[in-house]
Amino acid sequence: MKKILLLGIALIIGLTSSPVSVSHAVWIWTPETRKWINPKYAVKENPEKQFAQAEGLFQNKEYEKAIAEYRKLIKNYPDSAYAPRSQYAIGASYEALGKYYRAVEEYQKVIDNYPSSNKVADIVESQYRLGNFLFGEEIKSKLKKAFVESNYEKAAKAYQLVIKNAPYSKRAAEVQYRIGLSYRKQGNFPEAISEYQKVIDNYPKSPWVEKAYYDIGLSYLSQLIPTLYDQTRTDSALKQFQEFRKRFPDSKLTGEVEKKIKFLKKRKAKRLYQIAQFYEKGGSLQAARIYYQEVIDKYPASDWGMLSRERLSELEK
Repeated sequence: MKKILLLGIALIIGLTSSPVSVSHAVWIWTPETRKWINPKYAVKENPEKQFAQAEGLFQNKEYEKAIAEYRKLIKNYPDSAYAPRSQYAIGASYEALGKYYRAVEEYQKVIDNYPSSNKVADIVESQYRLGNFLFGEEIKSKLKKAFVESNYEKAAKAYQLVIKNAPYSKRAAEVQYRIGLSYRKQGNFPEAISEYQKVIDNYPKSPWVEKAYYDIGLSYLSQLIPTLYDQTRTDSALKQFQEFRKRFPDSKLTGEVEKKIKFLKKRKAKRLYQIAQFYEKGGSLQAARIYYQEVIDKYPASDWGMLSRERLSELEK
């Protein structure tokens, strides 16, 4: 061990006495840590110098190295005024690296660990912007427009942090709507409906309420199963679109809503007609008459209404 130590000391003396030693890294054995350390990478003697070291790397776009230096400051000078600034810079570094969700998480640590920071508004804005990137909105590269790969689950989490941090901001209703949209894009329709409903409940005067109503209907519509035996979702979708028509009679979406109402009514009429057919074939003619009549009463203009009138006429004969 002594031989190794002496050899290391000799190496240091040799390097420091050499004309080219300035260009080489110098490693020193410290009894405190019982490790070889390089002063170049050791934590600086005060937070100001440590922050300056990290900032220099950040400005040179050496973001990975900058992150390591910012973390050293937070670890060694946790009560310094430079600690929240370093945590914010870590988030900015990950954002510059294109690691958007990691940036969202690191920005959040500023709010969680340093709630009195003056960066809260900036962080909320960054989390909103990064949520949009994760969702798949376009961004500008140096050469041309590029698209970030969609990641709806992480986008929803980023938006949820925006709501957590600023539930009554000017963008809150839009962000809440985007949470629902993110879940709908994932195919998680029950969760989407729940999040859309929060727009209606929490921001009733927002213009995003109209879109939330419409998208709840779309979410029910997307859950319709091929079989006609379960009409619960059909009923829910129909009720939602009818409520939309009542609340927003002048909406630009009225045409689409009317098409969907027509489709759902046709589906309901077909199901009632099939039930009537089932009873007729089974010999329960009175039950068949009841269902044929229901089709005629509720959906008289549909094809199934016409067929029901024909069948009811035959049964009466």
